[in-house]
Order: sequence, then structure tokens, then C-alpha cells
Amino acid sequence: EPTGEGGVRVELYEKPGAAWDKPKPGAKCTLSFTVGVRGEEEGETQPARPLHTAHAVEIEVGGDNPEEVTEGLEIAVEQMVLGQQAHVVVKPEYGYGAAGREGWVTGNELLIYHVTLDKHLPAPSVHQMSSADKRQFSYALKARGNTAFKGGDTRRARRLYTAALAPFVHVDAIADPDEKKEAVAVRSACYLNLAACHDRMASWPEALAACNQVLTHESSSKALFRRARANLFLDRLLQARQDLDKLHAQDACDKAVVALMAEVRKKEKAQDAKDRATFSRMFI
Repeated sequence: EPTGEGGVRVELYEKPGAAWDKPKPGAKCTLSFTVGVRGEEEGETQPARPLHTAHAVEIEVGGDNPEEVTEGLEIAVEQMVLGQQAHVVVKPEYGYGAAGREGWVTGNELLIYHVTLDKHLPAPSVHQMSSADKRQFSYALKARGNTAFKGGDTRRARRLYTAALAPFVHVDAIADPDEKKEAVAVRSACYLNLAACHDRMASWPEALAACNQVLTHESSSKALFRRARANLFLDRLLQARQDLDKLHAQDACDKAVVALMAEVRKKEKAQDAKDRATFSRMFI
């Protein structure tokens, strides 16, 4: 069952537990696993070279874990239930990358795991949290996401920001005005950071959607700017210009806005020239 990004392939051997009871960020787990390595260009029939066997490895999903616990292994654990075993193939970008791990793995090698989820202490249920606990939970995950983003680990940051949103999916259902205002603030901060992740990864439809989530509930210059960038790269030039016009009206000297507006004009001129050329051939 490949993940959506295709960098981690997980084959689940059995399902002894409830399918919904999978580890989420904040859960504490104990794993046992063996791991081997195989060159990325080697065929799947080539056996992995044994590397390491580990027992009773304690991790926190989304937390600061031992170096032997790669991003790919953590993603696989999130698909498992208590007592389950899995065969996991992790591509280098979800393992130790081009640099490898000194004394362990050379660069650009696949990691082949056989892993068992021995223990699972679930993260607190957001449905049972108080408003204050929800904010604390989200801020903790958001802070970890910020650390990952600043360190260049954009995929991990995206996963953490997404998890931080869990308590505030249905903010419109909150009756108390003050509580709703605080929830919207947390939600918007997480969506803004998600938009920054998608911007860095050039995932423009996702960046656009994240900005729209913010702007549905409040005005935000950051959301307008990031939405304008997304629309620019999606060739939605009119929409990009509309957002930039709003930002320019707020601060005509904002250098980032002026620079992005110049990019929009450049694309508009190129599109106009292309349209003229197309129409001129229609009457030849």
C-alpha cells in the first residue's frame, strides 16, 4: 500500500487490531525491526544486505526520535495497528538521502524494514480535550513543524502542521465567540505554514487551498501574498493580480509585492503575445 508520495511502500501482513486505531502524531510507540539496504538501481529480486536489528525502540510519532528511526519508517508506523507486522521499502529521500549515514549507509540506498508495532499508547483524543488542551496540543506540533521547516525538512513540517490542525477542523461549530476567535487564530497559523510548505515544494493547488482556508475566516496579508504566488504559477493571472492589488493598496512600498506584480505583468505580456499570434493565424 504505497503512500501518496510514493517514497515509502508498506506491505501489511495482518490486521489484528481495529483499523481506526493507528498511531497519530503525539502517540508513543515501541517497535522491533530489522533493516537492510539495497542499491536504488538494484532489482527487487536482489536481496537486501542485512544492516541492523533493533528491539524495544521507543518513539513518539512526530517527535524527536533516534537517528535509526527514519522518516520513512515513521510514516509506515502511522499505517499500522498494535501487534501488526509490515514489510517497508523506503526510498533514499525518506531515509538517509544522498549523504547516507556515516558508518551505516552509503548515499542513495533503499532501506528495507521488517517492523512490528509492539506497543501503542495513543495520542490524546482531540474530542476529549478542553479548549486549552487543544491549543497546547496544536502549538506543540506547530513548534515541531517550525523546527523541521527551518531545518529544510519540508515534508515532515507539512505532516506536523496537518496534524496540528486536527482539533480545529470544525471551528464554525464553536459557539463561544472568544473560544472561536482563539481557535481561528491557531487554525490560520497552521494553514499559513502549510501554504509555505506547499510553496517550497511547488505544490501550487495545495498552496492555493491552504490560503483559501485562512481567508475564509479572516483577512491576512501573508495568505493573500502566498495565494497570489500560487495563482501566478497556476497561470491564474487575473486572480493573482487581484490579490496583489489589495496588498499594494495596503503598502505601495512592499518590495516583495512589487516584485511579484512584475512577474505577473511579464506573464501577462507573454500571454498577450501568444494570443495575438494565435488570432492572426486565424485570418490568414
